[in-house]
Amino acid sequence: MKLLFFILLTILNNIAFSQQIREKDLAVVLDTAMERPIRSNTVLNRDSLMPERWYQSVLRAYLQTPVGDALRDENRYSEWQLVSMRIVPCKPMIRSTRHNPEVNCWPEVRLVLQPIVDRLRTNRGFIENFADDRAVHMLYDVPAQLLGPEAEELSALKTKLASTIANFTGANISAFTTNEQSRFIFLRNKLTSILMNDTIQLRTGNIPDNEYAGHGIRPELLFLNSQESFRSKLIFFLARYSFAANLKAFTSFSLPRGRAPASIDDWIFLAFSPTRSGDITSSNVSIFDMNNGRRLIELPSATRGTMRRDSDLFYDIDVEDTAFLPLKKQVFLFNTEEYRDAVQNINDPHMIGVNNTSCASCHRLNSPRFNFHNLSKLGNDDVNVSRRVVNDVDYDLEWLIDEFNGSN
Repeated sequence: MKLLFFILLTILNNIAFSQQIREKDLAVVLDTAMERPIRSNTVLNRDSLMPERWYQSVLRAYLQTPVGDALRDENRYSEWQLVSMRIVPCKPMIRSTRHNPEVNCWPEVRLVLQPIVDRLRTNRGFIENFADDRAVHMLYDVPAQLLGPEAEELSALKTKLASTIANFTGANISAFTTNEQSRFIFLRNKLTSILMNDTIQLRTGNIPDNEYAGHGIRPELLFLNSQESFRSKLIFFLARYSFAANLKAFTSFSLPRGRAPASIDDWIFLAFSPTRSGDITSSNVSIFDMNNGRRLIELPSATRGTMRRDSDLFYDIDVEDTAFLPLKKQVFLFNTEEYRDAVQNINDPHMIGVNNTSCASCHRLNSPRFNFHNLSKLGNDDVNVSRRVVNDVDYDLEWLIDEFNGSN
């Protein structure tokens, strides 16, 4: 009887949060509206939000690129602050959206930090809260340990799925037996339920539900009497979900020195992976065929993009190469009618995942074209929420409804 009551309560809770969750719950835009920003050196779990050792790795990597020492000269470590956060109920783990992304997925928390200069001196006077044209993205898997006694079983199933994906050579991903897949979905969804309930708990004050609909700045930040309470809740949330052991990937992009993106027209993208010692190390980036998950090209850890061009490596591929035609549908190489399909695909999470396109392709679809920020800000403009981010959040909301309401 107690077990039946627990199952019923769990179902009701799941239905409740899938009905409550709105866009501003999953795309948390802070901008520079917090009186007391959450900075890179804010301590969580005995470590900083962005540990300085990670930042030093970023600085060293940029030294080998046209960015050079621009970060050292134009910014300080303490200026970097959290400007947005993405909460993803179930991020696809697969390399092709044809491989059951709604099943082969895992909950994720993604943080976006930028250097915000409190008072930037210019020829025309001072600019308050100026965001330099650079950012870091830190991606964290939600830890299975939150499930308690069932964590070991779920971790083993996740490891088996990840191994199958890494060694994939066939037409379909088949990591589990029927019983294993049922258990994976059941336990993974319990983990997602924990994340979603914690997400709802971030809401502060008596703010109406409809204020969380649509995209824009988090509603608590519009009122000073709710800011501090929201900040405390957010720090607790970050301490629970964003610590070094759970880091999955770390990326960054930056304009070279000068603070004039339209005229400089050059951005460098860096990719890092976590090490067992809690550091980050530069890592190459593979792009996979969106139709079958086959590796098409491997890019170095540092790549370059402009408003009109992606990495030079793409333009060196022979038209007879088997990778050429798939890449035409996945990478925005030229601003011509021939590449309209690529633009549509890049903006569609049902077609393309992050490992099916390049960083520059995903970041150069905004307006104006020199704004490479998808969930961050340029100068003293508001945080830009790109079309891809909007579509990703729609995808997540659909997944929650299908997975929890639809299955119950």
